[in-house]
Amino acid sequence: MGMAGAYYHATGKHQIVTGLEVSRRLRQPDFNELFWSPGGNLLLKDESSHAARAVLRLEMLPGVLAFRTSAYFMKVNNWILWIPSSDGYWSPVNVKQVWTRGLDACAQLFPQSSKGFRADISYHLNLASGNNAGSDDHFVMVYSPAHRMHVNAEYRFARWMASVQARGQSRRFTDEDNNARTARDAFGVGDCALFTRFTRGGWNVDAGVRIENVLNHRYELVRMYALPGRLIQLQCTITWITNK
Repeated sequence: MGMAGAYYHATGKHQIVTGLEVSRRLRQPDFNELFWSPGGNLLLKDESSHAARAVLRLEMLPGVLAFRTSAYFMKVNNWILWIPSSDGYWSPVNVKQVWTRGLDACAQLFPQSSKGFRADISYHLNLASGNNAGSDDHFVMVYSPAHRMHVNAEYRFARWMASVQARGQSRRFTDEDNNARTARDAFGVGDCALFTRFTRGGWNVDAGVRIENVLNHRYELVRMYALPGRLIQLQCTITWITNK
């Protein structure tokens, strides 16, 4: 097991960091993977991998606009993966070989702002495929969406903070046959929140409301396990200020 990397940091009008990392890893099955009841698998083999990642971080306007991205590649032998079994419970298995390659990217507007407006958007591309022993056929890895995105924006004014978020994933297969009929559909959901903080007498009050899945979208991350629809949370914390 080991990792090596090299980075270059350039300063000036634009802050730039570039780098390259390479690594090798060996992982033995853990206690749960071997002995979990039901589902543990005593026949699991050790997992080994080789990986490389290239990194770029760029602050084009210090304190105003920042961008970072990384591209990666990983090859794993005997990947340990938990999958649903025919007996109705999840169990870990070894996948002969898995290839994962992708891209992470994130842009931030006013990343260090504690007042006013701040926003960020992130995107993840992950192409993961594998094949089992005795087969040359490749399949898309179970529950591995190729695309994921998250957007967050917030505005702070006086004692108030308002925020909105949006997040989503592309289609996910639920079995190694990549059956389109049982695949989980792509989805996107939005959240919003409003919070305030004020002091009255010797008390600090933090109060707010958060609404998740605002449009009440029906979706699943795991087959047959639907996630909640619209969820409204009211929060209030009252703290007594003591003078020392």
